[in-house]
Amino acid sequence: MKKALFLTVLVTSQLFAALDIINAIPLENMEDIHIEHTAASTLVQQEDKRPEKWVNELGNMQDKAETKKSYLRGILNGQQYGTSALPHLFASKSIKALYQHRGYETFWISSGFDVDPKLFEMLEVIKNADNEALDSSKYHWAEITTILDEMKNSVDLSTKEKNLLVAQVDILLSDAFLTMAKDLHEGAIDFDAFHHILVNKGEKEKINYKWDSPHRKMNYVSFLEKIKQSGGLKDKLFSLSTYNELFSTLKSAYMLYRNIALQGGWETIPRGKTLRMGTISKKRVPLLAKRLYLTGDLEIFDPEITVVTPEMKAALKHYQRRVGIWPSGVLNETTRRSLNIPVEKRVEKIKLNLERMRWENENFGDAYIWVNIPDFKVYFIRDGVKDIDMRVVVGKKSNPTPIFDAALSYIVLNPTWSVPHSIVAKEMLPRLQEDPDYLASRKFKMYKSWDKDRKEIDSFDIDWWQYDEESTVPYYFVREAGKGNPLGLVKFMFPNKYAVYMHDTPQKKLFQNSKRAYSHGCIRLAKPQKLLEFVSNNYTATPYKKVQSLQKSGKSQSLKLDYDIPVHIRYYTAWADDEGVHFGTDIYGYDKIQLKLLNK
Repeated sequence: MKKALFLTVLVTSQLFAALDIINAIPLENMEDIHIEHTAASTLVQQEDKRPEKWVNELGNMQDKAETKKSYLRGILNGQQYGTSALPHLFASKSIKALYQHRGYETFWISSGFDVDPKLFEMLEVIKNADNEALDSSKYHWAEITTILDEMKNSVDLSTKEKNLLVAQVDILLSDAFLTMAKDLHEGAIDFDAFHHILVNKGEKEKINYKWDSPHRKMNYVSFLEKIKQSGGLKDKLFSLSTYNELFSTLKSAYMLYRNIALQGGWETIPRGKTLRMGTISKKRVPLLAKRLYLTGDLEIFDPEITVVTPEMKAALKHYQRRVGIWPSGVLNETTRRSLNIPVEKRVEKIKLNLERMRWENENFGDAYIWVNIPDFKVYFIRDGVKDIDMRVVVGKKSNPTPIFDAALSYIVLNPTWSVPHSIVAKEMLPRLQEDPDYLASRKFKMYKSWDKDRKEIDSFDIDWWQYDEESTVPYYFVREAGKGNPLGLVKFMFPNKYAVYMHDTPQKKLFQNSKRAYSHGCIRLAKPQKLLEFVSNNYTATPYKKVQSLQKSGKSQSLKLDYDIPVHIRYYTAWADDEGVHFGTDIYGYDKIQLKLLNK
């Protein structure tokens, strides 16, 4: 009906007036204007008697700005003009918002086919995306360069074909910018999709997975439009990335491993007898030496080497520490398998963790506490220096430690332990059913509520068989302070919605293990007194000697800090420092989930 109305207008008005109402034509009929002019011409001849003028004027419409806008709008809405369909757009909503706001004018190439210098900046950015641990193919590098080559080298293109190519390449360049801006600022992993998977996985496995949202979002369309006015595209685009020390050191490691991969990687070390200092092997020793040299563990490589030297032993121990293997300096089977992991897998792991690091803020504070779960370590960092480097025990696979930020605000000396309901139902209830004296023998007290005037309840007065693992046991259990308390002599409190904190523990043997995931979610400290001394001397009005006397009293009491200390609990399976790049165990399976989202 609309098409017929348009033709009627052509019959009753001057031909040139048709150009003024072209925006009123439905997008799906724009192609008809160019390919069905014979029928229209017949109608026009009845009025104008000059068919050649109609044909010529129809061709000239391709030079009009409104025609170019219509092509761009049509392509964005799925219209195909011959073979001019676009590949997948990653920022389709933002792209439509950008061009709608611009009245469907092109951004990178003007209606007169003049190229904005920003186009060349954008091409350089896309070409070098791999240097930022990004994938240039995601930003339409092949499609854009193909179109530009076609526009440059083909002398037979009609104006219509040029218009379509300009519309396509303009949209692809905008999508590349908006997608890369988001990837640099927020990371290429869709956190909302990841969180949705975690929730479903947790419900299925009955495991409470928690990872707080990074909250790094911005209006990328507005950002691009501002660059249109001010320039400096490359610098401003890369300024969106997080450039804290954590990110920059791992990025350097990424470049090292990527270059190794580009040069062919490393050779596999075959099975054989255990290699230790003094062992001779004409084949395996040089392979081991070269492997350690490539990743910077061994300083000098001699291709003629056949015996394991003290330098090689030290280098192997260095490697083992980096990858979470007990540093024996001996090439056992576990170490051999680790060394033989393909470099491409290592690059993939580093790239994944760089994406996580894009979720971080620019800095973590001048002084802060850092817990990396796959590292099984806690660090106290001031002005970039590690004042404390301590082993920790983190949550086991069935009770994962959450990933979040908080602030250490007070310390509890001689803490009591309030048993979480989950532990009551799964671990304490079976023991109480077998032996109601279980509580008293282990210095537990039981209450009906947390009220100040609450009274202790005798466990022998309760029929424990009325409850099972799925029940909510309506009592509260508290372990008295003192020897044998699971929290030891001190706990460090950083209030949070997960009720997670750091604490002492009587189970010291667990810290001897390389993989230390045994807790119910809280963080156990190998040397809590060392952290207590540091914090009390530097962040409270109470010196450590006074704190020690308070501990000896056996009385449970709190010690408030003069000011809060940021606490960052993280999950990095690859990170870098002065010793090189480290690789940790994906104990909770987050790598597998996020890699699928990254490669989607």
